[in-house]
Amino acid sequence: MNAKKKNFLALSLQTRVTVLALAVFTVGIWAFSFYIRQILQEDLLRVAGDQQRSVAGYIAVEINHELSDRLTIMSQIAGGLAPLMQDTAVLQQTLEDQPAFLHLFNAGIFVTDASGDTLMSLPESAQRIGINYQDRDYVADALKYGKPSVGSPVMGRALSAPVFGMAVPILNAQGEVVGALAGITELQKANFLDQVTQNPYGKSGYILLVNAGNRTIITSSDRGRIMEKLPEPGVNALIDRYISGAEETGITISPHGIEVLASSRQLAVADWYVVVALPTDEALAPFHKLERRNELAAILMTLLVGVLTWRVMHRQLQPVHQAISKLTMLTDQNLPLQTLNVEHDDEIGRLIESFNRLLAVLDRREGELKSSEAKLTTILDNVNAHIFMKDTEGRYLFANRCVREMFNTALEEIVGRTDEQFLDTESRVQIHENDRQVLEEGRTLRKEETIIGLNDGQPRTFLSVKLPLRDDKGNIYALCGISTDITDYKHREKEMSQQASHDELSGLPNRRLLFDRLDLAIAASKRSNLYGALLFIDLDNFKPLNDGHGHEAGDLLLVEVARRLQNCVREVDTVARLGGDEFVVMIQNLDVDGERSRNQVVVIAEKIHAALSEPYYFQIRSAQRYASTIDHVCTASIGVCLFRSDEQSAEDILRRADQAMYAVKESGRNGIQFAAIGNSSMVETA
Repeated sequence: MNAKKKNFLALSLQTRVTVLALAVFTVGIWAFSFYIRQILQEDLLRVAGDQQRSVAGYIAVEINHELSDRLTIMSQIAGGLAPLMQDTAVLQQTLEDQPAFLHLFNAGIFVTDASGDTLMSLPESAQRIGINYQDRDYVADALKYGKPSVGSPVMGRALSAPVFGMAVPILNAQGEVVGALAGITELQKANFLDQVTQNPYGKSGYILLVNAGNRTIITSSDRGRIMEKLPEPGVNALIDRYISGAEETGITISPHGIEVLASSRQLAVADWYVVVALPTDEALAPFHKLERRNELAAILMTLLVGVLTWRVMHRQLQPVHQAISKLTMLTDQNLPLQTLNVEHDDEIGRLIESFNRLLAVLDRREGELKSSEAKLTTILDNVNAHIFMKDTEGRYLFANRCVREMFNTALEEIVGRTDEQFLDTESRVQIHENDRQVLEEGRTLRKEETIIGLNDGQPRTFLSVKLPLRDDKGNIYALCGISTDITDYKHREKEMSQQASHDELSGLPNRRLLFDRLDLAIAASKRSNLYGALLFIDLDNFKPLNDGHGHEAGDLLLVEVARRLQNCVREVDTVARLGGDEFVVMIQNLDVDGERSRNQVVVIAEKIHAALSEPYYFQIRSAQRYASTIDHVCTASIGVCLFRSDEQSAEDILRRADQAMYAVKESGRNGIQFAAIGNSSMVETA
């Protein structure tokens, strides 16, 4: 035994217990503080990241809507410009008569011919006439590919200011591109992007809208960063992942050298993405404040425990010293004594000589233990989680207040019983398997989602953590479970998924979900060799209703059209709304023979055509709250495209159906035409 150990053992029991208790408490409290610090920091960053992703997602959706609405309006206007291309005066007057359209672009609009030369420009002060815009990506894409396009931010050639453009093709009656209609938005002026980026995020955070193609900031809550170039590839890994299309949260360094927590969301309409960033110091400000308080509390607790331990030990051992003095006196006076064998000459050895007092101490400690158990039960009953213990046979040993309320019974009715008395069969089987992994395999289940069908028939969803409890020999004697009710979170998650894939007004699948189902239909056709059909439906006189009675009447019409379409097809078929007054019906599993499939589709198309041609009756209220009934007749132009697995992609099928629909429009509307089978762009009358 070395000298230091001898010196320590030579100290009094009071001193040794105080030193050891203080050492254990100090190590424990600081280790616990460090552990809590790590957990809180991770949790706070995760929560902040979730909030940022939600904000970025909301902004991305808003910008998507704004861009989509503008492209839709431009496409509608461009549809009537082809005959006016030879007379720029009439062309200009036609567009000047569209003030609502001109208001959408703060830097004006212009029209080019098929080679990109500007034929007409508004306002005239922009002096764009004669300038060739073939080198602008949005004009080039519209002219080359015949599709709407959103361009990258550039310095305007006429305005000498940062701008971005949007363009749609102008098609003649033969579907050939004869020009482009373009709209320009100047980024340093007030524009439609300001509504989502004009305010900073938090106290010092920021919002960016970035063009991934040329790594350029389109707009920002910090106006000084407009047209700022992002670092080159390889400099910032997080930015590179955003450029490649990733949607994630990560920590990076801002251009000002500040560490920030950044989250991104991609846009569907353009090669853009939204970034919401917040300095980590701001994100972790509550944590740092709590950390300082925690350190101060730990120091004070350490000092307090040291003082209290010393005083308590001194008080607890005082009867021992008194007993020693009394026993010594009795010994000196030769009075009868009942002696005990003393192993060590210390306080414990002397305490053995006072065993009667030991019994009193044990009785007192038993009372303290019961009080401690009562306090622990009170704490567990006030935790907002379902906490329970089960033995190796699945019988409940403990259930806190949340569990008792869930089972609607008292603790005495739960202890000793199994899940069989409280849960349905399906849930019991699943929970029994999870419990088995904990009790038999000794595993700790940290992620468990269980749908529990309670006896009252109400399903709930829980996120559970279950861990084994072991005795001194390492044998498992029970499990402890902590379950958090996440039913509301699951419902919100499901609602968000529904909103992402369905049209908000009609509740029908949107373009994204339609393409997913169309891809599946093509794949299924490859296996079955059965034809499918896509019906592109456009309402013929929807605009007069909208213009004459307002959007409320138009919305009522669209909802009624959606209902009638759903009533005309099977549940396995898909009815989708692309936007405006355009609907699509996808029919699967027709026939292996093209002619028979065509005949089947003719019946369905005529049924739809007849249903949509029936009069519509709406009741709306005026500004004076008077109800009036609107009687409206609205026909439909329907383009049909038969498809099978050996044909084209989903985009080509939709395009061919769209062409067939436009053929109906050009032939006088209110009819049905089929796209020719194969890759031909010709159409056939139903």
